[in-house]
Amino acid sequence: MPASPDTGNYRIPAATVEIKKADDIAYVSAGNLVDFVYTPTVTKKEHFSASGGLRGKDFTAVTQVAASIKATLDENTARNIAMFMLADVDTNTAGDEIIDPLTQPNLTVDIKLTAVNTIGPMIDFEGNVTISPSGDFNLMADNDDFAQIPLVADVNKKDGRYGRFTVRQQA
Repeated sequence: MPASPDTGNYRIPAATVEIKKADDIAYVSAGNLVDFVYTPTVTKKEHFSASGGLRGKDFTAVTQVAASIKATLDENTARNIAMFMLADVDTNTAGDEIIDPLTQPNLTVDIKLTAVNTIGPMIDFEGNVTISPSGDFNLMADNDDFAQIPLVADVNKKDGRYGRFTVRQQA
């Protein structure tokens, strides 16, 4: 990776996403990834001492760490919609895919984001997450926009880490 400052560090992101549910043998493509946000959270407890007359912070302890992600998908497959709705997909005798919302309230999956951008460093992400209901799935997109599926998830600690990022250079 070029050292800063360098225009080679600028990037226009593009990525695909694959998801592996507990009963999947391998990752399954969830298609194009419109948006991805990783948010770390650190909870601290601070101690203040007044021994010098004026209370001053003399110690900070980290008491909790966590992370969450927000991802937006734009491929409206039954599997992607079912993940948002915390559900499984069943197929009826006519071959239609049926989704019964909130039948999987503890939906935990492995997620793999693979950068496919052509400008700048490519940043991949892998992690184990528990999907949380958040946002809306709009069946009728506004102004002829593409319908998008928002996913929000808590990142679980697995193998001692809260996901893993890999920064790759263009070949």
